[in-house]
Amino acid sequence: MTVIGKEGANLHVQAMQGGKAYDGYVSQELVEHLSPSAPGFEESLAAKDWPAAAQHLSKLQRTEIDDLLKLCSASELAHLTLGVLSSKPGPYQRVSEAIARLSFAASIAGTQLWLAQSALESEQAKFQVKVIAREAWGALPPDKSKGWDEYPSNTHLPLTRIVVHHTADPLGQTVKDLESKERKAGYADMPYHFVIARNGEIYEGRRINIVGAHAGEFKNNKDITKDPDYGAIGIVLTGDFESRMENGWSPDKPTQAQLTSLQRLLSHLVWKYSLSPDSILKHSEVKRDGKPKVCPGEHLNSYVDLGKTVARQALKRLKAAEDEFQAAEQRASTLKLK
Repeated sequence: MTVIGKEGANLHVQAMQGGKAYDGYVSQELVEHLSPSAPGFEESLAAKDWPAAAQHLSKLQRTEIDDLLKLCSASELAHLTLGVLSSKPGPYQRVSEAIARLSFAASIAGTQLWLAQSALESEQAKFQVKVIAREAWGALPPDKSKGWDEYPSNTHLPLTRIVVHHTADPLGQTVKDLESKERKAGYADMPYHFVIARNGEIYEGRRINIVGAHAGEFKNNKDITKDPDYGAIGIVLTGDFESRMENGWSPDKPTQAQLTSLQRLLSHLVWKYSLSPDSILKHSEVKRDGKPKVCPGEHLNSYVDLGKTVARQALKRLKAAEDEFQAAEQRASTLKLK
């Protein structure tokens, strides 16, 4: 029995019995009972697991695929096309060809949805970073007796800005070297939330739910929420990027690996914590007490400024990709069979 159309709750079917052809209308419930089924296909279809549904269909013969697809809505056909294109080539091609024969519009809508999804995933990937966790690089437990403030645990983290620093130490300084230096200076833990080493590797410093100790302070301030560090994510690059008499007027320059990691981390943080790119600051731009800072140094300053522009452009591209995916999803979801 082959389903060739639908009218109301009945399906238009053709069947052969005893060498004689029959053409007429029967209830959809009866056809679903008599039609072939692919183990797991109905469950995958109900769960909207389109790649899995396409995989189950690909195991059937062409006529069986056709019969099952005729029971699907146009939206399901479009999303099954997405499932096929999201999977490996091969036997899946028979499914996409069957969908195109049944509804070319659904095939096109599904292809557009796959293209939009692929573009969105590509943009989302640009905001992902690999961070080496504290446990992996052997961070020491914090000494909370030396000053320790945690953000409230019952709400969103009150993060409002990102502050970029340099260590003003040798470019080849390791994360363990920096930790030792800062602990000897009296800090409870690594003052910064992220450390970017010479080779571009990003290390987790102070955990993000802990107020940093890098931006500065206001003398006699007793309100932690008004502290320059409150809400400030601290990023430090190893190296001394400021030309000064005391270092022989011969500063380091950040490596390309450091700059690449810095940009990716900046974009990741503004996206993850819904921050404005304008919230990216050089340490010298932070309002605080004390002498003006040159940190993060003349050879890094321009890249921090550039980081704002690149992050802003990346967010715009991501938003455009999200809008296009939503539009493609809307087209596929509202498609009707003619």
